[in-house]
Amino acid sequence: MTIRVQAVESIVIGRGISCPGPVIPDDLIYLPDDRLRVIGGDVVDAATLDLFHVDEFGLRHAVAGVGRSELECAWDVPLILDDDGWRIKNDADLLDRIKAKARTAIIARANTFTAPILSKYPEAERAGWDKREAEARAIIAAGDKVAAIAATNVIKALATASGETAAATVTRAEAIAAKADEFAAISAAVEIMRDTALTAIEAVEAVADMPATLEALKAQATALAAQYGLA
Repeated sequence: MTIRVQAVESIVIGRGISCPGPVIPDDLIYLPDDRLRVIGGDVVDAATLDLFHVDEFGLRHAVAGVGRSELECAWDVPLILDDDGWRIKNDADLLDRIKAKARTAIIARANTFTAPILSKYPEAERAGWDKREAEARAIIAAGDKVAAIAATNVIKALATASGETAAATVTRAEAIAAKADEFAAISAAVEIMRDTALTAIEAVEAVADMPATLEALKAQATALAAQYGLA
C-alpha cells in the first residue's frame, strides 16, 4: 500500500493513502511524522540532516524561508528562544530553571514560618501592630505611667474597654513589647535564612550539586523552625 504525506512546505503534518504529498519510502514508513521532512519532492529522514531553518515558533524546516534562521542541530534536540533567537538548550538552561523553582520554594518556606503567627490575628489588627508597639514602649519608658497611658490611642482604648488598672495596663504594655521582640527575632531569623538560601542557590554551578544544596538548606530551615517552636 502506498502511503503519502500531508506536508506544509517541508514539515510533515500527516499521512495517508489519499494525502497529496510525496510517497513515504518503505524504510521510513515506521518513523513518526515529526521526524520526516520533504525536500525537493522526496520524503527524507530528518535525523540525516544537520542544518535546519528554524521559524519563529521553533519549527525546524528543511528549507530556507522568510523569518527563519539557520541552526546546526539534530532534529529532536530541545531548543530554547532567547534574545538572539532559537538555540540548542543546554545544561545552563536547565540549571537556571531549577534555580528559579528553588528560589520560589525558599520564599514559600519562609512564609510558612510567620504564617502560623499571622493567621491568629485579623488583618486590621495586624495593621496596627507597629502603633501598638510604639505606644507600649512609650509607656514602659515613661516615668509617669498614668500620663503615658493617657497619651496613647490603641492601648488606652483596650484598657478602658477591659476596665483594667494602670498597673494592669503597664503589664499589658510589657507583654506587647515582649511579643514584638519575639516576632522581630523570628522575622530577622527568617530573613537571614532566606537570604543565605538564595545566595547558596545562586552559587550552585552544576545541576548535580543542587540536591545536596537543597538538602542542606532544608536542614537549616527545620532547625530554625524547631528553635522557635514553628516546626
